[in-house]
Amino acid sequence: MIPLAFQRVGEWQAAESGLAPIQLALSVAVPELDGMAEPLIYGGPGVSGAAEAIPAQVTLAGERVARRVALRQTPNAAKKVAIVIYNFPPNLGRVGTAAYLDVFASLYALLRQLADNGYTVAVPESVDALREALLGGSALLNGCDANVAATLPVAAYRQLFPAEAAIEPFWGARRANC
Repeated sequence: MIPLAFQRVGEWQAAESGLAPIQLALSVAVPELDGMAEPLIYGGPGVSGAAEAIPAQVTLAGERVARRVALRQTPNAAKKVAIVIYNFPPNLGRVGTAAYLDVFASLYALLRQLADNGYTVAVPESVDALREALLGGSALLNGCDANVAATLPVAAYRQLFPAEAAIEPFWGARRANC
């Protein structure tokens, strides 16, 4: 959770650019590099300069904590895990690249460990089979960098992610099936 330090609550809420660059670097980028995610601003200086909570954000923080406590009580087989694979710059065949690391071997070892710990996961027969499952398949057919396992109609996507219209000018238009 993030307390605002470089802008007032009202300034942050009204800012089209979001967090001040220094706050973004210190409170979001650096923690994400350490494996933390899902930052949440819960308060900061108000109009008078005194600390001010943001009630809706505090409620959201409490809900997140409650969900994480419940998750600890959930059997591993019932949990859902997402793994994000590096792909930058996109569209240049960079899926799964990292300096001095074998991403697919590491991912394969992680999948095996998840399976050994009771998670429901399909572990391919080898690292090469894993690489092919992710990068092969329908990738060329769909004009994408990786296999397309499923698609979602645009209308359904926009219903699930209404902010897409506001960020598209910054991220660029989505490719059809990628």
